[in-house]
Amino acid sequence: YIHNELGNLQLRLGNRDSASYHFDIASTLSPTWAIPWSNRMRLHLMAGSADKAREAYRIADSLQSDLAFVRMNAGLMMEQEKRWLDAE
Repeated sequence: YIHNELGNLQLRLGNRDSASYHFDIASTLSPTWAIPWSNRMRLHLMAGSADKAREAYRIADSLQSDLAFVRMNAGLMMEQEKRWLDAE
């Protein structure tokens, strides 16, 4: 949990490399946990990397498809892609 939260803190501070580092550690320590992958979606969306955001979504959704964090970030991704109905 600590590395995921450190990643969130770094993301809020605009330190994307540090955020990515901590999300990587969180995913390594808990490979079946979807939340660090969902947070990576936000990271990639902020960086303008839609392909990486979609890949993080695919992994997060495969780990836990009914997780609200995954669905919320997927909606943000779809909104950014102007896929309004899918985003809803």
